[in-house]
Amino acid sequence: MNDRGEIYVVNCKTKMINSSANYIDASRCSTSPSDAANGYFYFLHTEAAPSDFHPSCTFEALVPITPSDITGVSTFDIYQRLLKGTQFKWYFPNDAKVGDDGWQQWNSVSHVVGSLFLGLMYGISLYIRSNTALILRGTSIEGYFVDAPSRGVQILCVTITGIILARTLLGISCLAVLIIRKLRRRHLSVDDLIENFLQSQTNFMPIRYSYAELKRITGGFNDKLGQGGYGTVFKGKLRSGNLVAIKLLKESKGNGQDFINEVATIGRIHHVNVVQLIGFCVEGKKQALVYDFMTNGSLDKFIFSTGNNSLSWQKMFEIVVGVGRGIEYLHNGCAMKILHFDIKPHIILLDDNFNPKVSDFGLAKLYPVDDSIISLTAARGTFGYMSPELFYKNIGNISYKADIYSFGMMLMEIVGRRKNLKDSVDHSSQNYFPTWIYDQFELGENLKLEDLSENDTKIVRKMIIVAFWCIQTKPIYRPSMTKVLNMLESEDELLEIPPKSLVFSIDLSSSN
Repeated sequence: MNDRGEIYVVNCKTKMINSSANYIDASRCSTSPSDAANGYFYFLHTEAAPSDFHPSCTFEALVPITPSDITGVSTFDIYQRLLKGTQFKWYFPNDAKVGDDGWQQWNSVSHVVGSLFLGLMYGISLYIRSNTALILRGTSIEGYFVDAPSRGVQILCVTITGIILARTLLGISCLAVLIIRKLRRRHLSVDDLIENFLQSQTNFMPIRYSYAELKRITGGFNDKLGQGGYGTVFKGKLRSGNLVAIKLLKESKGNGQDFINEVATIGRIHHVNVVQLIGFCVEGKKQALVYDFMTNGSLDKFIFSTGNNSLSWQKMFEIVVGVGRGIEYLHNGCAMKILHFDIKPHIILLDDNFNPKVSDFGLAKLYPVDDSIISLTAARGTFGYMSPELFYKNIGNISYKADIYSFGMMLMEIVGRRKNLKDSVDHSSQNYFPTWIYDQFELGENLKLEDLSENDTKIVRKMIIVAFWCIQTKPIYRPSMTKVLNMLESEDELLEIPPKSLVFSIDLSSSN
């Protein structure tokens, strides 16, 4: 044993019988039968002279043992001490330099780091206890027992370390609070009470979802509701259990800023006949809109259906009036006038009670209420519902009257229960849908609709007359939506059908 409390473990090829008192049998250190075949293990007293180290022996391990606890050099004494464990105390030197003792010189940074670490670790003892001998095979452990830093340095190190830890914990706490608040804001709509409160605020902004959240809400976009020219609609479910419709828009070529501006404006719209925008998503070229889910889907499946999905004329009339009120709100009820530019049965959604909701603002245009004319770089809308001035600049300026025209074409479809333009026929005047309805109406054939009651006949006549006023070629002769609603809610006897020459002053169907 040396003065630092160390004893060697050696492996000898031959037995050391009476060769030296420094060789103490360590056969119990053998861990497998192959070890016995490969040599004999001994404890070697580190106070032995170099001449006592036999040439057939090799060094295996160094075991630290406090010398004061060893009263003898027998195998029993050594094993008893090993079973008690070994205590290590490690201290950083006040000033370490390269020397014979093996210490390397500290630079300023490492010295500071070492001092900070010392502030935390100073005075802590490491106890290693085992039921078996502590054998550190092939590893040399050397401890340098030097004086500890002064108490002032220790206090300074502990203080600095405490400040750093406190600031770190404070930063983590603030970050956690911000994350929690952000997550709660994203899911405000899942709480009915909070959602009702938000709907009463004029400055309500829709929630911004990540694409990963939409994927979770829709279950991986598995439940597809439909697909249109501007994207695909999927059914989703919020954590509250509320159902939503998520429309993934087709890839946008822009940077998304126009989309954000549009969503920020439409998100403030609150009207019983305009679909509620719950949230949106913009991640690179991925764009999506999150709406309330409408159980009965879109109006088109009830217009063109010949089965049990058909609605009564009274219910259809109520839907028409509701759509008109929604469009009137877009034109006159917001801080900015909103032109939809794509009114058609496919974007009219119906809730549980068949209340209509205008949706799909992908082509909407916003402009100040005081302006009556807007500029467009290209025509927008769906063919068959687009107003003539979008194609023919000499007809008139583009304004909110474009939505009036689309509304009139939708009325034509509702009354005739057929699409206003079929791709399978040529675009001659006899196949132009409004012309066909006008001719049928003049002949008094009630569009060959069967089983019409007296009240149903009045409803159909009223919608036809209003439709003809809405689809006049020149926008200057079309009524505003406020006037349209007055016409729909008045007695049909007071309504006059406009002359055919005024309605069809230009043969649009024969033009490219």
